[in-house]
Amino acid sequence: MRERAKRAVYRGKAAADSLGSLPAGGKFLVSVLVDAFDFAVGRIPGFGTLWDLVQTYLAYRLWGPAGLAAIWELVDVTEQVDGFVPTVTLAGVLSEVAGR
Repeated sequence: MRERAKRAVYRGKAAADSLGSLPAGGKFLVSVLVDAFDFAVGRIPGFGTLWDLVQTYLAYRLWGPAGLAAIWELVDVTEQVDGFVPTVTLAGVLSEVAGR
């Protein structure tokens, strides 16, 4: 049982590490999906705050330091405003513009 759990954790870590190696189009697709999920389900109190933490982690794995801009969503404790701002996608756009 422990070996199975270790393999699952390793697969999850490998998947998160591979996010940064996606081509730009793939990163933008993942960013849009993360923001769409935040818009649809991230407005649930409690779960929304947890999702904001996961979203910040994913944004950092996708876009590097520019992805840390997603941490501002933790400020909105009502979870009613931050879903309307596509933070991860905007971080990607800013990252790509700054990288050129």
